[in-house]
Amino acid sequence: MKRALFLCLLALIMISLTVCTKNILKDMVFVEGGSFMMGGNSGDNDEKPVHWVILESFYIGKYEVTQREWVEVMGSNPSHWKGDNLPVEMVSWYDAIAYCNKRSIKEGLTPC
Repeated sequence: MKRALFLCLLALIMISLTVCTKNILKDMVFVEGGSFMMGGNSGDNDEKPVHWVILESFYIGKYEVTQREWVEVMGSNPSHWKGDNLPVEMVSWYDAIAYCNKRSIKEGLTPC
């Protein structure tokens, strides 16, 4: 009896995790990792030298983050051109990291 109850609860948890993961990933695109040569021998100094870059696989949103989505997570709108359905702009790299981490926590994921 206890074993059957345990297995039933385990199955419910697995189904819940699968459904939650599918809902979270439905607007995401998988990008397979790999390696490539980046840079050049001519051009700006920050493009030199040619070097190998290795990326791990990751997911990225299919669509730009709207101002509405940004405000729901961050609480404010830094954009110059206002509109709930417009992409958020006027954010730094660090702002984007903070957004991703807060959104991850909100969606039950582990932040980076």
